Amino acid sequence: MAAHRDVDIMVTMGFDEDLNKALANAKSETAKFIAEQRQARARPGDGAHCQNSDCRVTQVVDIKKGVHCITAKDPGKSLPSRGPPPRRPSTW
Repeated sequence: MAAHRDVDIMVTMGFDEDLNKALANAKSETAKFIAEQRQARARPGDGAHCQNSDCRVTQVVDIKKGVHCITAKDPGKSLPSRGPPPRRPSTW
């Protein structure tokens, strides 16, 4: 299972040539990882993990597309709000 462990978050990934399948793979990996960490059983189609996960498209330039899901380790905490990066004024 591909996952990065940070102090307060978990990052899981999904890849496929079809972006919708990449997202489904990332969500599936997230559910499996959460179940493993919390000693619970992952149920197919269980979208409970999506409520506390921030899934973003991170790779579209190659044949395979990529999606990363960021999830708080503590189920009682939510992720900090992350909007788009601030725009820099043009200096031309």
